[in-house]
Amino acid sequence: MRLKNKLFITLIVSIVLISGFITFKIISYKSLQVNNIIEMDLEKLVQPYLKNNSEIELSKVIPFDWDEIYIFEPYSSNGEIYSTVGVKWISANTTFFEYILNIDRTGLYRDHLKKIVFLKNKKVIYDKNYNKYIFDFSQNYYLKENQVFNVKRKNNTYLFILNMSRGDGSF
Repeated sequence: MRLKNKLFITLIVSIVLISGFITFKIISYKSLQVNNIIEMDLEKLVQPYLKNNSEIELSKVIPFDWDEIYIFEPYSSNGEIYSTVGVKWISANTTFFEYILNIDRTGLYRDHLKKIVFLKNKKVIYDKNYNKYIFDFSQNYYLKENQVFNVKRKNNTYLFILNMSRGDGSF
């Protein structure tokens, strides 16, 4: 009889501990996950500006308020990205099981996909991959203030080059 009681108590304690761990992980997952502020197709938003020698002011094109933009090359690891931005978050497309198992899919992205991350008050509000063969940026970090870009065509890609005469350009 005592063995059955010990097994029962061990089972109950194990269930409580596992439930607590899963609850903690769910809360942590929800607090770190970026639910993109809106579902925005960046390529469609900039499409009207993709003409050689045109100008684009991203703060007027992007339909939400932001302070900073980071652009990351293909195959940038989560560790590199978090270190650069200074904030840890989970992309909207990361599943709970990928989070628990610490699966980093960033190395699985194709060569043509770059990651763009928008921040507001040092908090990630938008995180998405985009096709660098449609358009690309000349630098990897931008502040919102006075960011006007000249659009130049290079091969089949439209390159957004910061207009230093009109933009701030400070990092």
